[in-house]
Amino acid sequence: MERIARRLHKLTSHIRVPTAGRSAVAARCAVSAKDVALTGHYSKLTGVCAEQAVRAFRGEVPVKSDDGFAIATFAGGCFWGPQLLFDRINGVVASSVGYAQGDTERPYYSAICDGRTGHTEAVQVYFDEQVVSYEELLNEFWSFIDPTVHNGQGHDFGTQYRTGIYYHTESQKVAAKASAAQEQKKWKAPIATEIQPARVFWPAELEHQNYLVSGGRFGRAQSNEKGCKDRIRCYG
Repeated sequence: MERIARRLHKLTSHIRVPTAGRSAVAARCAVSAKDVALTGHYSKLTGVCAEQAVRAFRGEVPVKSDDGFAIATFAGGCFWGPQLLFDRINGVVASSVGYAQGDTERPYYSAICDGRTGHTEAVQVYFDEQVVSYEELLNEFWSFIDPTVHNGQGHDFGTQYRTGIYYHTESQKVAAKASAAQEQKKWKAPIATEIQPARVFWPAELEHQNYLVSGGRFGRAQSNEKGCKDRIRCYG
């Protein structure tokens, strides 16, 4: 009976529970991780962010989410805006902002802002390949950034604001490089956006998740409804 109970717990821990302002996947119960002791801000994360934290503590770079969705990782300057950009796309089932491509484990916001860890602010997207393609995500990404700017976007500058496409599969690598070649034709200056294999993704603190939907710096909430075309205000 104890084995059955454990099995039922494992199965039900992945049930999706819809809540206002989130996708069903993003709102599901926290990942069961008896073999991983999350510490720091990672211990406070739930849903998809908790799933990503568990993977990070294990040193894993997944190709699929626990629910079988494809994964894509992008860096487009300050991570608040890119998260809202991708959340509005049909077929994106969940997203999280966090720290990618760095050299230290368990980074936190103030450390990455000082440039001490080598990370860039990034958004990791779970998407349904039957609804939206990786190539479509790439197109949205290019439309949102100025890829010729080194280590910055908008008014934000520093290595943590560099732009990048971090591929999880060989097919993503091919698609990313092909799209970059096409994008380069639109610019006279060389593209600075890096294309690299994805490394461990560390989800950011709770206060950074869905920051613009929550109101941002100025308390003006922005919509993450699918298909929304409202201009994204980078700080709220």
